[in-house]
Amino acid sequence: MNRILFAGAALALGLMCGPARAEPTGEQATTEETPWYKDWWNTAKTETTSILRDGGWDLYFPAAEYHMPWAYDKEARSTLNQSPMPAFGLGRGQHLENGNWQGLYVMGFRDSHDFASWTVGYNYLWLWDLPAGVHGGFGATAFVMTRQDYDYVPFPAILPTAHLGYKNLSVEASYVPAYKHGTGNVLFIWFKLEEKGRPGS
Repeated sequence: MNRILFAGAALALGLMCGPARAEPTGEQATTEETPWYKDWWNTAKTETTSILRDGGWDLYFPAAEYHMPWAYDKEARSTLNQSPMPAFGLGRGQHLENGNWQGLYVMGFRDSHDFASWTVGYNYLWLWDLPAGVHGGFGATAFVMTRQDYDYVPFPAILPTAHLGYKNLSVEASYVPAYKHGTGNVLFIWFKLEEKGRPGS
C-alpha cells in the first residue's frame, strides 16, 4: 500500500502506507488502469483534504536537538546548539478508524548552528494503546525544509518518527542520520498538543 505524502505549498512529498483501493466495477473494469502517478496524486489530494476538513488543530513545541556523543567528540558537541528554542509549530491532524494518526504541520526552530530553519511536512503514525491510558507508536514524516547551510533553498527529506502520548499531549521524536562526516546523528524531540485527542483515551 502506498500513499503520496503531500504537505502544503503545492509540494508532493514521499509515500506512506495508505487505504485499500476499491475494486473497479462495470465499465471501469474494462478501462485501462490509472497510471501510478495519477493514483498517488489523487490519494495525496484526498488525504490532504480529509486532514484539513476533518482534522483538529495541533500545537508543536520543539524541545531538544540531541547530538549523539558517539558521533561527535566533546569539543565538536560544545560548539553545536542543543536547543531549538525559540521554536513553535502549527498543524492539523486526525485519528483514523484503524487507530493510526496522520497530520500536516509547519515548524520553525533554530538548527544545530543557531540559524533559523523552517519545515513543512506530513507525518503518519502507527499507534497502539498501552497500559494506563498511554499510547505509543512509530511512523515516518516526509517534509520540505530550509536551512542556512543550503542557502535556504527548500529540499525534501523523509525521516522515521516515534510517539509516546497520554490523552491529547504527546512527546515525539525524529532521528536524523549522517549523510556525510560531521553531520546528522541528531535526535530531534518535540511536544505536541492536539485539539482532538486519541479516541477512548
